[in-house]
Amino acid sequence: MSPTLLLALLALTADADAGPDFQYEPSAPPDYAPMGLGLGAVIGAPTGFTGAWRAGRSAVDGAVAWDIPNSRLHLHSDYLFTVYTLNDPLLPEVEFPFYMGVGARVLLGADQQSILGARIPLGASVVPKELSVPLEAFLEVAPVIGLYPSTAVNLDALIGVRVYPFTGP
Repeated sequence: MSPTLLLALLALTADADAGPDFQYEPSAPPDYAPMGLGLGAVIGAPTGFTGAWRAGRSAVDGAVAWDIPNSRLHLHSDYLFTVYTLNDPLLPEVEFPFYMGVGARVLLGADQQSILGARIPLGASVVPKELSVPLEAFLEVAPVIGLYPSTAVNLDALIGVRVYPFTGP
């Protein structure tokens, strides 16, 4: 563990009353989360277009993207579940939902290794509450286990944003 990280952890745990009063809500849905259909873009590995359907703590998302390093079409879809939401009293106009899920990935292109794989996405979102059109920015890392025609382990990592134009705040 780096000395800087160790000092930061010690400073946070030294006096519980001195730090911000974070509120963890493992069993409650986000207070303000975009609902319905969201459309947007992702960059990273892969880079392309994304969509999601959110209802409560659950979502089904997907992407049609390009795997730039390997020149392949990347398709994935996941079932996501909000594990908990962090509400910081210093930023009351923003929520930070953390999520995990399970899904599938298909790669199409010249390379025939691991065309079909299982994804395990883990991510965090930033959801501003005060916008007229609901918006979600997110960071996601997804280990991928290649299933067919060969077995391999890969990692998808992406940053994205979705707008939910058909729902109100």
